[in-house]
Order: sequence, then structure tokens, then C-alpha cells
Amino acid sequence: MPYFVDDSAAGCNGFATVKEDGEVIGCHETKEAAIAQMVAVSIAEDLEPGGDYNERVSPNLPAAYRPASSPDVPANRNCGNCGYYKNFYCKRWDALVAPAYYCAAWEPVEGIPNDNPGQTIQTGNISGEDAYYSAPFINIFRQLTFDVPVYIRSNARKGLDYYGKGLAGDGVTDKTIREARDLAAGRLSEDKAVRAAAWGQRHMSDLDAVQNSNPNNEQFPGPGAVAFYLWGMDPTDPQPALQYFERQAEKVKAERAGHMESKPAPAKDQIQGSKVNPEGSAGKAAGSGTIELTEAIETGLKNKVTEHNDSLDAGDPTWKRATPGMLRAVYRRGSGAYSTSHRPGISRAAWSMARVNAFLVLLKRGRPANAAYITDNDLLPKGHPRSSRK
Repeated sequence: MPYFVDDSAAGCNGFATVKEDGEVIGCHETKEAAIAQMVAVSIAEDLEPGGDYNERVSPNLPAAYRPASSPDVPANRNCGNCGYYKNFYCKRWDALVAPAYYCAAWEPVEGIPNDNPGQTIQTGNISGEDAYYSAPFINIFRQLTFDVPVYIRSNARKGLDYYGKGLAGDGVTDKTIREARDLAAGRLSEDKAVRAAAWGQRHMSDLDAVQNSNPNNEQFPGPGAVAFYLWGMDPTDPQPALQYFERQAEKVKAERAGHMESKPAPAKDQIQGSKVNPEGSAGKAAGSGTIELTEAIETGLKNKVTEHNDSLDAGDPTWKRATPGMLRAVYRRGSGAYSTSHRPGISRAAWSMARVNAFLVLLKRGRPANAAYITDNDLLPKGHPRSSRK
């Protein structure tokens, strides 16, 4: 998930560093400070900084997507009067668009004269559900599978129907709607699978409200129920979909952890020691006073702890739980190991985070994705099947 700088984020008087869905991760007095955090946290998670939040566009859109007022755009052509356009959504590119923008895929709306510059026509050549959910553009994320269960696709479509009727409340983001359309069309990205598993666990308590879980209640579906549908889960029986997402998430994490083939580090990467963290500081689970990391890395590790622990079942053993101290030590060890060997083309921060991901798979599953990974067993809690802690 990219990070951005926003000067109008709720709760921040100055400038904020935010996630793609608008969640604030830091408030700053100056734009420079917000940019610094955006860059740092992006590097920590091996992402490209997103830039200005208010200027972001969907990665699905072509590079030539631009204001219709640009000199090279033909007169009277814009997204708002294009046949692919419907309620700020482009069926051609499967993305939210601005009516006053344009791209070369523009097509006229059948039967409607195109003689009004700047017109915004809330319509399009959409006849039936299949046409609405079709998407000829391939999602930029590598797909786990095109065989998304029919019941998950059906749930997402139901959520979109309820959203169209205004039953979703105020908390639904554009991204959630875009991804619900993906699910309805049978598309699932790695990122979405991991987030859906964590989201389902985190919001299960929302179903305690009868309007969100009892279809016989006169207020059903409440906003919480609609949100579950949009995430592909039936609020009256969420476990089948939730367990599907958890299985896919485990596959993603295991795959990422298992593909860390390395080569000797080039001379420029062979850094010995640290000016900040003394030798031996990663010898055990460490507090922030023992291992000093940047604010961005600390935030990234704490987010991983929360996501990991939220994904656990209520009856899971306590040795599956993660702590920031464990991950600090794993990250620091990964940074040190990078000086010896790493996969070409990967940054030190990304290599260290990959080791953290491998550790979290080991912690939750009771075994590593790669049998050769034993170097952090001493950081595992006592009681864990692979723990070497004494």
C-alpha cells in the first residue's frame, strides 16, 4: 500500500503522512517533515513513495490520462461524456475517474449528441450486470488465482448493490468499492488476500449488532453488514470466506518468505557494525531503547504486529503472538545479514522486512516456509515447537 502526503487530513492541522485509504500515520508541522516520513516508511516496505495524496490516480489508468483542458485533447471530449463512464467510474479501465479528465480510449455515448463542452453525463453503455462488472484491463497486481469462489463473487456483488442503494454508511472508501468490483469479477490480488484476512478478524465484533448479522431484522443490512459483503464475506455466515482469505494469505506469506535466494553482497553493501546499535543488540527480543530504528520502520513493525495478532483465532496458543521486540531483533539481524549476502536488486530495508515476514510465518504456522530458516529460533516464545530459547 503506497504512502502519501496530505495537507487536508482529518485530525492534522499541518501536513500528514497517510496510507492510500486515507489513514493517517503521522502529523507534521511542515510538508518537508511529512515527505521525509513518507519516503522513509516507503523505503522500509520497499514501495515507491506515492506523492501528493490529492493528486493520486488509480494504477489501472493509462499514463496519458490527463485533464481534458490539455491542448492536445480534442474538443468536447472528456471522461464525463464517454461511453465507458458511469458515476465517476470508468468501465474501460476499472477505475474511478474525474469527469473533466480524458484518455485516448474515449468513446461516444450512443444516441447522445456530443456538442456540449464539459458536459457530465451520468450514464454509459451499460446493459446488465455482466457488462457492469466486466473489466478488459488486467489488474496490475499478480493474481493468486482466477478461481475466486462463486459465493465470494456473489457476496461482493450484493455489497455493491447495497452500496448503490446508499446503505453502506459514510466509512466506505473508493478503494473498497474498486476492490469489491475486482472480487465480483473474480480477481484477487496478493495484497487484497492478506488484508481481507486481517480485516475480517478485526471487524468480527461488528456482527454483534443484529442489524449487521440477522437478515430478519428490519434494519438489515446495516453498514457493517454491507462492509462485510463488499469484502466478499456474508455477514450471516462469514467463516467460509474468511477461511478462504486466510488460506490465500498464508500462501502469499509463505511464498514471499520462501523466495529469498541470495548471493554474496557487493563491496558497497558490506557494512560492518552500526553507529547506532552496538554489537549484540539483536541477541534477544529488544525494546526500542535497545535497538534504535527510524520512526518509519518502527511504525511498519508495529503495524505488522497488529495485523499478525489480529489474524489469530481466540483459541490459538499464546506462543503464536508477536511482539515489537521480536520483530526489532529480526529486522536488525536482517540488516546485518544483508552485508554478507542478499538477493540482487533488493534494498537493505526490503531484505530486513522479508526476514520479518519469514519470521511471522514461522511464528504462526509452527514451522518455517523454508526448512533452512533456523537462525531466529531463539527469538521464538517458549512453548513454540521450534523455539530454542532457554
